[in-house]
Amino acid sequence: MSDADIMARDGIIRRAVQGEAGGCMLRLDSRLDGGFAVPLTLLLACLAYAEQEMLTPPAPRGWWRLAHDTESAPPAPTSGLPVARLAYPGVVDHSECLRCDEYYMFRVRVGGHAREIGLRCVLACLAFAQHEGELPALPDEWWLSIQRRY
Repeated sequence: MSDADIMARDGIIRRAVQGEAGGCMLRLDSRLDGGFAVPLTLLLACLAYAEQEMLTPPAPRGWWRLAHDTESAPPAPTSGLPVARLAYPGVVDHSECLRCDEYYMFRVRVGGHAREIGLRCVLACLAFAQHEGELPALPDEWWLSIQRRY
């Protein structure tokens, strides 16, 4: 990974930890409160943590710089939905849970409530954002590796 990619990735993480939103907003529905918005910045930070923990393959050279430029755009309107903020800088091992099949989670705060978003959900949101043209494309080989793991 180039120095520029590392700086871009670390900038995305810093923005997410500080609660700054950028890029598109994705709505996640919740049975408890009707849903919340997740900024692209938060999703990219989750991917960065997963990559650092070797839970996902590394993004190709130059991808983090392109992603940083994409998520630097002002956030989209949330239609009044509360916006999720990264509450814990890293991946939470969730493999001991007997209630779900998520092995890795990311802690977020929505208003005054703590929530967790699974790695599978993060990857699905990133795939959707890529499909909608909100993110630079990751190679098919990267996605195939993800499908084999999760």
